[in-house]
Amino acid sequence: MRTDGNYGYSFTDSCILAGVNPASYADLRERTREGFFKNIPAFTAKYFNVDEGKLVGNCRKREVVTARNMMIAAIFSRYPKTTLKEMGAAVGGKDHSTVIHSRDTHLDLMDVDRGYRFDFDTYMEALKGELK
Repeated sequence: MRTDGNYGYSFTDSCILAGVNPASYADLRERTREGFFKNIPAFTAKYFNVDEGKLVGNCRKREVVTARNMMIAAIFSRYPKTTLKEMGAAVGGKDHSTVIHSRDTHLDLMDVDRGYRFDFDTYMEALKGELK
């Protein structure tokens, strides 16, 4: 018996057994992902009370950069298999190296700053409730 949770069935077989068209499921999942990428900058800007243009732009003010880092971390946590290029495009056309730096900064702050960790946890709870 396999221990990976699918009991030896492929994704397509599992969908057929569940009575779901595999193509429509994949399409729904992709539309949901695209909707998340489209809506997360607006939600993040509203949540942190910063201008959305600055959030996806080149502003380097601390509050804007913190919101941007949390937004990128949220994308990483929700869609971990998304490429760095796709994540960069979702947050205003950023380069992949910017996304890596943002993720690394976020992880460092999560380790050392309790206030940042608390803010990120409350942001993720709000995001979970808003963008289902």
